Amino acid sequence: MAEPSEGLNMRFTQNGNLSYQLTEGSVALSRFMQRVFNGYVQAVNIDMHRKGTLFESKYKSIVIDKEEYLLQLVRYIHINPVLAGLCTNPEDWEYSNCKEWLGLRKGILFDSEFFGTYFQTNEQYREFINSYKEEKLTQKEIKRFWIDW
Repeated sequence: MAEPSEGLNMRFTQNGNLSYQLTEGSVALSRFMQRVFNGYVQAVNIDMHRKGTLFESKYKSIVIDKEEYLLQLVRYIHINPVLAGLCTNPEDWEYSNCKEWLGLRKGILFDSEFFGTYFQTNEQYREFINSYKEEKLTQKEIKRFWIDW
């Protein structure tokens, strides 16, 4: 896996009031993202004639030191809009680079070298995310019935 100071292309999706960004970088990235979010909140507050925060909590970053965890995180980011009920399929969410991972769009937020390390085809990645989708949706249904029971 690359050292934290080296670059790794970003995978991004925006979901409701949560913003997911997966990238690799230094502490300076954390400060930069805090400024981006603060500027965004200030602009929205001015535009909407409101005060206060828009996000549930402060910007937070974590170190990902295992590629397997990174792979699971990318899958989670891509499937989360489906689990949140915002779309039916991960490629339907326009604020994600899932379409690049599935070969449906050419974009700049896609690391083909990283992708090729784990998947030979876009269809393999589709199966990878769909298996997780089905597992999580089944868990959600079981939980709903358990609570109703």
